[in-house]
Amino acid sequence: MTSDLILRDFRPDDLEAVLALKKTLFPHLDIDTERRRWRWEFDENPARPPHLPPVWIFEKEGRVVGSYGLIPLAMSLCERDLFGICGTDFCMDPSMQGKGIGQAFIRRFLDPSLCEFPFFVVPTEVTLHLMMKYGAIVIDGNSERCLWVFYCNSPEDPPAPDPAIRIEELNDFDARFDSLFSRVRRRYGLMVTRDQRYLRWRYLRFPFCRPRIFAADRDDGELCGFAVLLPDVRENRSYVTELLHDPDDSSGARALLSRCSAAARESGVAELYIIHRALPVHKDLEASRFHPVPKHLIRFGCRLSLEGVSPDDWYLTTGDGDLLYSVVHPALQT
Repeated sequence: MTSDLILRDFRPDDLEAVLALKKTLFPHLDIDTERRRWRWEFDENPARPPHLPPVWIFEKEGRVVGSYGLIPLAMSLCERDLFGICGTDFCMDPSMQGKGIGQAFIRRFLDPSLCEFPFFVVPTEVTLHLMMKYGAIVIDGNSERCLWVFYCNSPEDPPAPDPAIRIEELNDFDARFDSLFSRVRRRYGLMVTRDQRYLRWRYLRFPFCRPRIFAADRDDGELCGFAVLLPDVRENRSYVTELLHDPDDSSGARALLSRCSAAARESGVAELYIIHRALPVHKDLEASRFHPVPKHLIRFGCRLSLEGVSPDDWYLTTGDGDLLYSVVHPALQT
């Protein structure tokens, strides 16, 4: 790396230069849309600690030539709280290739002193190579059958849901969601903390479309699961970004999937997608007339140095980190 390259934290007056660099690399992006996305993803993120910048910058002679974004997230390991960061938007001026910018970003991102759980989703080939070089674990979503689709014009209907489960559409996330998460986290491994604070930021403040929130409960009124549906009219698709329920409650999962499928059909989209790693949920997806997508480019990974934790313990779904943004854009190959 040459001495005129400076690695530093983001400053507010860097924003337009960072967005311009990203636009250079991804010409289809709209700057105003990216500016709104920035405010939501970084400025409004409730998990951001004061010491963590939204982006790291590489500067050369006063010009921004590289950037790497850091999305902070509260994480849960069974009943333990920890801190995670999703790396995003690795951008480098093409004239700077071979100067060591990528290696410096990734080395810093995977440094154990940064956080307990750094992770990334759908990386570029360059980023993927560097992550593996510096010790990251990479998971191939194809081999896991993690991406599933429901074809809305299919003559197949999902089975009728269990009549003991009531599905209600909500406009907000209330205290019951905290209670559900407190129960669920005891059984699942490593996952994003899906409490009220996170869910309100992730979906109610999401600037690009309005979510539909479906809650499942039984006769006692206790929340036994929920799903979030996000539309993408431009791509003629919708996405189940959340499907969380009491473990081993297949009837709750299937009732929620049935309601999401019906809502997608009502909206007129052609396809409904979901990403989910949990194998029991795969059985519920099959029973609900979802089909695994046989070929896609979804890969994700992390530095996993938590004692007693394996990659199988990572509970990852469509709404996590920057995954949905990547699926909406070129990563999805059906």
